[in-house]
Amino acid sequence: MEMKYIQNHLLMAVVIVTAVFVLQTKALAHGPHDDADPDRHAMMEKRMEKIQEQLGLSEEQRAKIKEHRKKHFAETKELHEQIRGKMEELRKELQKADFDEGKVRAIHSDIKTLRMKEEENRLEGIIGMRKILTPEQYKKFTEMMKERFKGNRDKDINK
Repeated sequence: MEMKYIQNHLLMAVVIVTAVFVLQTKALAHGPHDDADPDRHAMMEKRMEKIQEQLGLSEEQRAKIKEHRKKHFAETKELHEQIRGKMEELRKELQKADFDEGKVRAIHSDIKTLRMKEEENRLEGIIGMRKILTPEQYKKFTEMMKERFKGNRDKDINK
């Protein structure tokens, strides 16, 4: 029972911190549409600034987080573009009348590898944030994210 409790809390922490990155990542991952809504970027930055104020971050922490997010989102964007390209390649190959099953399986394997890299990237993002924040700030941050994403969390945990 205690192990399941620990697993659920660890899962919640990963989901919550990832959610912050995903919100920002979605804005970057849509390519040409990024410029279509410049207010979205400003809104995200304002939200992040509010979170940083509530956490009481030092200027050094703010600078580290800014650099961390910039690097993380660039990596995430690249992975999304690669996955999107491979998915399109897979779709095209499957649409062929004389598709090559070996090629389909190879492309699928590439997609799985990229998805594993995507998960690694998410974990690195979480670990990076964990290293920047103090234990107290991290705890407060996860509580803030739990509250923010309460509906989504409840659906995942109650399964």
